Amino acid sequence: MKTARLASAFLVTMMLGVSSISFGQVKIGSNPTTISPNANLEVEASTSGRKMMVDKTTGQVTIQDGTEGQGKIFTSDAVGGGSWQSVSLTAFAASQGGRENFPQSPNAGQLGTITFPGETTDPTNSFTPSTGTFITPAAGHYVLFGSTQFDNSALPGVPNLDRTCLHLYVNNTSVTQGCSFPSAVFSSTSISNLVRLNAGDTVTLRAGAGVSSGATFAVAVSTFYAYKISN
Repeated sequence: MKTARLASAFLVTMMLGVSSISFGQVKIGSNPTTISPNANLEVEASTSGRKMMVDKTTGQVTIQDGTEGQGKIFTSDAVGGGSWQSVSLTAFAASQGGRENFPQSPNAGQLGTITFPGETTDPTNSFTPSTGTFITPAAGHYVLFGSTQFDNSALPGVPNLDRTCLHLYVNNTSVTQGCSFPSAVFSSTSISNLVRLNAGDTVTLRAGAGVSSGATFAVAVSTFYAYKISN
């Protein structure tokens, strides 16, 4: 009799242990009786390999819906549908230390696009130094920056700069500018703006100047960059 009671107590203890383990895991969806041994919660879709899981040790959430991938972020669409989306650095930077000459014009009304010998940053290969053109790879809000030094010190006659202007252009339209009336050989200008750009938009840095004599003006030590800060 005593042996039977001990056996019954042992059986009850085992049943409670199994019950505790089973209640520690919840599986919803296809194959509801099969759950990863590392999961506390697993929701599986009818499509094979699509599931959401909570790790019972770390608490990490895993979402596999077919869009997942290394380095992606989980975001939603306009109606709240979630998916994994790729994130890539959208930025470029270029600088030039030499001079570039352009035709001068009264009141700096004629502008020339500043070009560059190369680029220091361009992970998406979106900037063409030889044309000075940045083509937006993805829509979003971008910080645009440009600077240059108007430098006529090496031109014949060393003409003074009467008026200088620097512009940031998007799709052949000026979005910001900075102008001055230096009446000197040198003049430095920098401009920046936060602009909403669409994929495929073109951005250029353009300079114009009127001079006291001669047909040209020169820029030197120019810098041009952009980077995306949000969608």
